[in-house]
Amino acid sequence: KTSNNIGFIVALDNTKGKKSVFIKMNDEYNGYRLVELTNTKATLERNGRRYKLEFKKSKSSKMLDDINTAKPKRLSYSDDIVRAVSKNEVNRYTKDFSAIWKSISINEVKEDGKIVGFKVEAIKKGTIFEKLGLKPNDIIVAVNNKPMRSYASAFKIYRDINKMTSLKITVKRDNKTKELEYEIY
Repeated sequence: KTSNNIGFIVALDNTKGKKSVFIKMNDEYNGYRLVELTNTKATLERNGRRYKLEFKKSKSSKMLDDINTAKPKRLSYSDDIVRAVSKNEVNRYTKDFSAIWKSISINEVKEDGKIVGFKVEAIKKGTIFEKLGLKPNDIIVAVNNKPMRSYASAFKIYRDINKMTSLKITVKRDNKTKELEYEIY
């Protein structure tokens, strides 16, 4: 919950392969609209009926109270989760192109003289690229299932990122293909 009853919940949709779904205030998902949100419950409405979801108390429930008062701390992510990135943070990089190059260093990877991806050489600690789970030596081979075979394809993603609500980056890491998924809220 944030002030003025603005916020979102994250739900796990088992019908879509256990995909995380972000539901913002007044957004609708599967016919349910999120109408109220507090630190202890979410209220959804469907066909004039209200459904209350109460959040369980746990050892980590203090985190709910800290969300609005503390700056995000550096997090450690497992490789198989959907990460959340704020639109404001994304916009910061789209408005200041030089901020990208101050945060990440990449080089093209070629096979038979053709670009097959972009290798992450270095990432500045605390930047959005670290939060996204990218690591040095990752080779970015596709974004949203579109191969990264040219600088033009990379700049198209950069140009269109403000219109996106999710992003899937396919990387080669340790000779394995990994998909890093992001929800942009």
